Amino acid sequence: MYLPLRRCTAGSVCHQLPNGYLVLKSARLGLSAECQNCPDTDVLDYNWNISLSSFRWPDGWRPLQQIDIEKNRTIGAKSKEISLQPSLFEAFKEFKVYKAKVSVTRAGVTGWAATQIKLNDPPTGGECSIEPKVADVSRKKLFRIVCSNWSDDTGIDEFRFFSFFDEQSVKTQITVVKTPRGSVDLNVTLSQGAHYLDYNNSVRVVIRDTMGASTEYTIDTVRVLPVSTDVVRAMTDDLRNNPTSDLTKKFAEGDLITCTEFVTTIAAMLNSDKYQNNAITSTKSATALGPYDADRVGAYTTVSEELSYAEQRAVDMQRDNRAEVRKLILDSITQMPNNTMLGRTQIMSAIAETLRYPDEVTAKTQMIVIDALENYANKLDDGQDVTPEEREQNMNYLIAGIGGAMDAAGTTGFEGTLTELKEAADDELFLDYPTENVAIDDDCLLENPPAYDFDAAFTRQQRLTNCRLTRVTALLLADKAVQVLNSIRNSYLQNSIEGESQQFNTDRMRTKLKKTSAKHVFNEPQKLEFSTAEFAFPSDMNDIFPNGLVGENDTLLVQMSENSNTPYRYMKTAKAIPKTTRFVSLDLFKGEGAGDKLTVTGLSKPIKIKIPRSNDQPPLDNKMVDPLLASWNKFQLHKTSSEFPGSSLHAEICPTDPTVQYVVVVNFGEVPDPELGLCNKSFLVPANMSDPDRPTCSKIYMDNLEMADYVGEVYLGFRQLTTEEMGMDVSNCTQLPAWGNGTDGSNESATGSNFTGNYTLKLFGSGCYAITPGDSDWSTLGCRVHQDTDDSMTVCECTHLTTFAGGWVVVPNTIDWNYVFNNFDFYSNPTLYITEIVILTVFIVAFIWARRKDRKDLEQLGIAPLMDNDSKDKYYYEIVVVTGMRRNAGTDSKVYFILSGEDDETDVREFSDHKRKIFRRGATNGFLMSCPRPLGYLNYARIWHDNSGKGNMGSWYLNYMIVRDVQTDEKWVFIADKWFAVEEDDGQVDRIVPVATREAMTEFGHLFAERTRKNLADGHLWFSVVARPPQSRFTAVQRVSCCLCLLYASMLANAMFYRSDGEEKGVSSGITFGPFSISGAQIWIGIISNLIVFPVNFIIILLFRKARPRKLRPSRVDEAIKTAFDGPRTTASVNDVKPEVSSIFSVSRPTSAMTSPKPRPESSMSRPGTSLSARADGALPNKKQKKSLPWWCRIVAWVILILTTLLCAAFVTFYGISFSDEVCKKWISSMLISFFMSVFITQPIKVFLIAIFLSLLVKNPGEEDEEDEALDEETTRLAKDEIPLHDMNADTYGAARPRKIGYKPPDRKELDAARERRLKEIQMWAIVREVVVYSFFLWILLVISYRQRNGDTFLYKDTMERVFIKNNESDIDFGKIRNQDEYWNWTRSGLVNGIRAGAYYNDYPPLMLRGFVNDKVSKILGYATMRQVRIRPSLCEMDERMLEVVRECNIEYEISGQEEATFDKGWVPRTDNSTVNDTDPWYTYTDSDTLNSYPYWGKLAMYSGGGYVVPLKGSKTDLKALMNKLEGQEWIDRYTRAVFVEFTTYNAQVNLFGIANILAEFHPTGGVVQSYRFEPAMLLPYMTQAMLFQLVCEGVYCLFIIFFIIRLLKAFIKEKLAFFKGFWNLVDMGIISMSIGAIVIYFYRLFETNKLTSRFKETNGLEYIKFQYVGYWNEIFTYMIGWTVFFATLKFMRLLRFNKRMSLLASTLRNGARSLLHFSVIFWIVFLAFAMLFFLSFMTVDIKYSSFIGSVVSGILMMMGKFDIYQLTMAEPVLTQIFVFLFVLSVTFIIVNMFVSILNETFSAVRDDINKQSNDYEIVSFMIGRFRRFTGLGGQPTTLTPEEQRNQEQEKRYAEGRGNSCVDDFPDRIDRLLHSISNVYMDQDNVNAMMDKKGYQHGDGGGGAPPMAAKGYDNLAYTGPKAKGRVSEMSKVHTH
Repeated sequence: MYLPLRRCTAGSVCHQLPNGYLVLKSARLGLSAECQNCPDTDVLDYNWNISLSSFRWPDGWRPLQQIDIEKNRTIGAKSKEISLQPSLFEAFKEFKVYKAKVSVTRAGVTGWAATQIKLNDPPTGGECSIEPKVADVSRKKLFRIVCSNWSDDTGIDEFRFFSFFDEQSVKTQITVVKTPRGSVDLNVTLSQGAHYLDYNNSVRVVIRDTMGASTEYTIDTVRVLPVSTDVVRAMTDDLRNNPTSDLTKKFAEGDLITCTEFVTTIAAMLNSDKYQNNAITSTKSATALGPYDADRVGAYTTVSEELSYAEQRAVDMQRDNRAEVRKLILDSITQMPNNTMLGRTQIMSAIAETLRYPDEVTAKTQMIVIDALENYANKLDDGQDVTPEEREQNMNYLIAGIGGAMDAAGTTGFEGTLTELKEAADDELFLDYPTENVAIDDDCLLENPPAYDFDAAFTRQQRLTNCRLTRVTALLLADKAVQVLNSIRNSYLQNSIEGESQQFNTDRMRTKLKKTSAKHVFNEPQKLEFSTAEFAFPSDMNDIFPNGLVGENDTLLVQMSENSNTPYRYMKTAKAIPKTTRFVSLDLFKGEGAGDKLTVTGLSKPIKIKIPRSNDQPPLDNKMVDPLLASWNKFQLHKTSSEFPGSSLHAEICPTDPTVQYVVVVNFGEVPDPELGLCNKSFLVPANMSDPDRPTCSKIYMDNLEMADYVGEVYLGFRQLTTEEMGMDVSNCTQLPAWGNGTDGSNESATGSNFTGNYTLKLFGSGCYAITPGDSDWSTLGCRVHQDTDDSMTVCECTHLTTFAGGWVVVPNTIDWNYVFNNFDFYSNPTLYITEIVILTVFIVAFIWARRKDRKDLEQLGIAPLMDNDSKDKYYYEIVVVTGMRRNAGTDSKVYFILSGEDDETDVREFSDHKRKIFRRGATNGFLMSCPRPLGYLNYARIWHDNSGKGNMGSWYLNYMIVRDVQTDEKWVFIADKWFAVEEDDGQVDRIVPVATREAMTEFGHLFAERTRKNLADGHLWFSVVARPPQSRFTAVQRVSCCLCLLYASMLANAMFYRSDGEEKGVSSGITFGPFSISGAQIWIGIISNLIVFPVNFIIILLFRKARPRKLRPSRVDEAIKTAFDGPRTTASVNDVKPEVSSIFSVSRPTSAMTSPKPRPESSMSRPGTSLSARADGALPNKKQKKSLPWWCRIVAWVILILTTLLCAAFVTFYGISFSDEVCKKWISSMLISFFMSVFITQPIKVFLIAIFLSLLVKNPGEEDEEDEALDEETTRLAKDEIPLHDMNADTYGAARPRKIGYKPPDRKELDAARERRLKEIQMWAIVREVVVYSFFLWILLVISYRQRNGDTFLYKDTMERVFIKNNESDIDFGKIRNQDEYWNWTRSGLVNGIRAGAYYNDYPPLMLRGFVNDKVSKILGYATMRQVRIRPSLCEMDERMLEVVRECNIEYEISGQEEATFDKGWVPRTDNSTVNDTDPWYTYTDSDTLNSYPYWGKLAMYSGGGYVVPLKGSKTDLKALMNKLEGQEWIDRYTRAVFVEFTTYNAQVNLFGIANILAEFHPTGGVVQSYRFEPAMLLPYMTQAMLFQLVCEGVYCLFIIFFIIRLLKAFIKEKLAFFKGFWNLVDMGIISMSIGAIVIYFYRLFETNKLTSRFKETNGLEYIKFQYVGYWNEIFTYMIGWTVFFATLKFMRLLRFNKRMSLLASTLRNGARSLLHFSVIFWIVFLAFAMLFFLSFMTVDIKYSSFIGSVVSGILMMMGKFDIYQLTMAEPVLTQIFVFLFVLSVTFIIVNMFVSILNETFSAVRDDINKQSNDYEIVSFMIGRFRRFTGLGGQPTTLTPEEQRNQEQEKRYAEGRGNSCVDDFPDRIDRLLHSISNVYMDQDNVNAMMDKKGYQHGDGGGGAPPMAAKGYDNLAYTGPKAKGRVSEMSKVHTH
């Protein structure tokens, strides 16, 4: 028999009695049994029985049933230890004595032992109360607590008062009152109540007796309101700044209870003030675990960004004050003596209250707290009779302190207080600011915004330094927190029994400790109360612990924790972990007392882990989607993004129609298209349609392993399946069918192309991250995101145990109609809205302008009656004159004409219109001419003008003229197409134009010109807005509106098919020919686009064109007759009738007598032509009128136009929003380019081609030109023999016109004189234009050239020299280096200090200078390199006699002898056993292609672009160490020939790049030849405020060059090979060639620069970038700009050719060119001979003569007298004097004087011979005369008008007796007299009758001369088709 021993265990409070133990009724009791002398290998069975002392039972003991024992009242009834819970004593509270009996069985042998247990009752009988029920948080003790009538048999020991919110919160210990009495009366301060409980705070008291038994009594719940912020802030100022504050006094007294009460009160007030700023400060920390932060305001919105700087500063100062006060009180309270458990408990309670808000706990405070907690944790079991309740309370306070400190450690590093930032600035780490151009790989910058000024950079460096310091503190704190938890766990292990568990709940951390058997760990999930955190192990224990490491009955300790934050926030991957996640961990311990930690890793079956997220995170709602399949895609698209590696993708889809099934295709980076392989995974939603119990919503997901660490955009494409497609296999993307694009919902019958219902969508991402103490970063290794993840928790499956966190990604933007309407704001789509606003603005302006133009066009519709019409004339002709479109085709000269017909001809008539200017360029003018009788069939028209217009308006280009008989509607066309100008063509201003035959009218030239003009002016919609015919029904307003409609329709068609033909996907299935490609998709898109745009616009335009006006406008002929009375009225007299027109032409009376009119025929032959007016009477032949539409069709057209425009504009807006702003920019750009190409290139080309086609094939002139506008006008109310409705006023029309004025041809001399004057005038204006235009061109060129150069170039170069060459920070000048040692010293000082920015003048670190060089304004692009070029050894041969002296001969550098092998360190040749990793990279040759380098010409040789490269990366310290390493490895040795230091900088202040090449050439002799080149280059010219002006100037310059090219080509064609003999032609060629070259290089340089800068941006400047190639092109560009300016300036001298002296100089050089050429041969022979002499003689004496080129330059300077003879005489005293004497004598005195003599002789000859001088200056005299005449300066004008010259010549002729004025003018004077008498006394009919009686006959039957015979044709220019034949025919007819 073996007797067991029994004892109290597990920290139970037991008082030994003679027969047992006195125990606490209120505490758990632990008992243990141990078999004496039992081996450890024995298997023992334990069985505990509990009995109650009862006299009613025979033995006095009532045994409890097994159910009573195991009903959560005992733990471990079958184990070695048993725990009796207080609930057992409470269930049988009438019993005071118990007996515990344990039986132990081993190998069938049983022994037993028993002990009695007597209960110690806690205090009872009393009560407590608290007043008042409502009060504020205050330093005053406002609440009074009264407890009375408490009693206990053993005596009362203490009253402990607590306040708490709920069971999840930490119970704050208010105070402790030690008293033996049963009553207390005290005043206390309470913490602020919980805001979520309406500020209620519960108060509880624990009354303990002297034996340790205790009673908990909840006194009441009171409301504790926040205190005024002013009070708190006054308190913080006092505590922080007042050395005699209450805090100081309290702690000076030394009473622990009093001090802890005071600290708790202060902490409560600080928390109250903190909470009132919660909307601002809650964003700085994570949400607490409990409900305390559950509804805090603005927890996930950065409200602080909305504060002004002053407001934010005030908030930061308040936070800093509170943080410092927290530090002060915690530092004070933790330093107080804490030898008792009661004191430590009181201190830990105060710590827990102070740490309630971790963002106000600084790093120093954290260390104060964690050190104190570590100390207190080690003393958990110190002291006697520590009750389990006390131990549990202290553990809870420790967990609260750890949680708050760990949360603070993960927060304050990112949001340091002002004091922390100030301390960080004083730390030496603050000065450690990296200036190298490297990636910012610092996790402390995750929350820091970029800095744009020094103050911001200073603050950023402060925050960065604080973060770095906090990171070190956080990791140290994490280690100490682990030690504290170990102490808590050890204490729990010693004071617990297997099966027991304890959870500690605080605001920032929950921890559960559970002592249990292994089988209970792996067969049930491990959970935390008040949390969803969970760990579920696989059931196979052998998989977790192989080899039987843990048995199922082994005792394990489970430690499970949940934290609100973690100190490991500063790891790199922590940026993927949001503030909303919790951090969970679980550890297993085993061993003696379960104290050894078990490692769980590499499981074959994962552990399922649930990681909760904050309940306060923004709710993630399901968004309703109204799906639509767009015509450009196959799916309804949604877009999200994967922002971090290791993320997963989750979607929840809830269809509104349960009968539909969707396929969801997921693709990374691009819009999904399974047919093109753009599919990563596909799903069916719902997955199984046959399941009747399927859920309403379906979930799809891709875990982090399927996402494969992808980062970027993710597209989800939804498509509804047809009935046949439902349930299809989508497991493989390649099995999906080839679906077509959607139809925008327009085709309801399209199978599978539409959605029949909506669905809701929720999209998010997640991640599983783990870290183990000691790891450098979070990792996803061994973890995958489970599909049960939702927006409330992340579910992970991991194969190991450690600390876990979950990631989270917010909802994406979706591409659907909801997206469109949700993103309708301006800021999301600025490009689209700005484009539409611009279009609308332009339309409004164009609409207003078009309305005004329509009104002006109405004035152009009428025809003007000729001013010389006679009111007695009753026969009318309408004349339409069309002026050509040639340059200067319009005229202001007076135009006269004579119409000649078969029956009669007109007098000399003048075209006139007193209301409008006529004969403008391209104008069509109509006139009404009256005649006394019909002219019959017209034969020809004589037309001329008087050349009276000024300047360019003196000439006239007539296109054609149409004459219509108003009475018979017969038409005659006179086609001229000739100049009437003295300076154009043949110089004639008088021409006969015959009537055009059908052959002439159907000639290609005429038809093409007319059709082109008409189609451009009327048919081209855009051009016709400006150039439309005035008589067209289609008004300018209507055309502008149609343009708007067409534009929006085109934009809609473009948007519908933008990027829908596979272009973006790189798919090409069409036919390719050359640079062009066409596919079926493109053809289809073109057809559909035209079907969208063309029909509706065609209908609108057709309706506008064909709709008749509601009211016809009056006949223009009738209106012209009426307006005849509105003209200026004149009174005729004899004196007013002039015998000649005031011009160079004389008009005289015809020699034939006046004839009577011939009766008008009833009919005459009609010729085809264009109807210019219409009539409705029956006298004319009936014409087939074109069909028209009713007037109301115009209203219909407006309605269609408005609706179409609005509809197109709306859909264009929708498409633009769905594109997003970035794509919208590209779309609008491509659309506008296409649009302008169509308007200005494609459409005009189409017009020309159609005109060519019709002119070649369709020969029906006039028929296709019939206008509908003829129907818009009333018919002329004139018929045969009818009297006009209005009589002409004789006083107005025809009063001054002589009857039958004759025609006199122009005088040849006068014509020649006029031509000469006009040509001089043209030349004058050409010179003026040349001067002005070329001056403007030169100004533009100078502006451009200046903008391409920078005035700061020299200063920048000088700065770079001072930084790198003459470095003030070292005593070494690169220009003075002579050997390798000095070179290495320079690299360690001048080079390193130059390429890295140093500290500021006040020793501040170089803030904001990352990647800057030491001038602190230039940023280095990429990094600098040091490149060495070497030669191969022993490349030269030596004399055998020297081999023993010199063992090796090495040559100077040659590219052919360059070394390109790879070496090991120290230039040791590489062996076969070497690997690439065995050596440094600078021993490996890099070719020039890899380096993007080109040859460089140094002082000693030209070096290749390859070499051995050392990248100069790292800090100054790193670079200096690198230089020392290279020197130690002898990287520069005797085979080194050159070392380049190459880099490129950019100075944004002056917009200059600095391309640097610092070269040290190592001569075989051992010396160093140094050189350097800093090339400032402005490679980004458009970075100034004058960018727009610069662009305009460059555009104008390009236009000038195009103009010069055209002009030069014309000159070459005209002059042929003689063109190259002109000096100025060669100068023009130089300007053009240099300009073209500069333009090409400019754009190429810009292209290369953009490529390099884009690469710099993409790589953040981390890669090697070299600008040498761009620098070469920039240098060439600079040279070309210089030569262009040189040639352009030189050509400006040509403008001085009119100066006599300049002309004389030019003539001298031209005439002496041959002699000068001969002289130059002699000169160069003599000069070069001396140069060779100096070179060979002095090459070793003076460096200026060391090369032949230098000798030539020195010789030229010697000619100028600038040379130093003393240095030469010191070397060669005699020869030098002889050489110099001979040179001066031969060259200076003889040769140079020969040159001067040649010039003198030529000058004299030119001056004496006037034929050798230019006469260009004559035009100057003409210009001066014109200027004097214009300004009225000077005396008699040097230039006279033609009339003045003619009068002078006539007077001179009369004076000389060569003319008889009276005789010559007698017939004209008689004519004038008779005409005046006729007008005054007689009418025309009477005169005609009188003449008939005298026997005068009219027409051909009389004896009078025929019409043409009465005129002279000496100087007649006969023009028009068939000109010669017509003249011959007429001559025959009229010859007698």
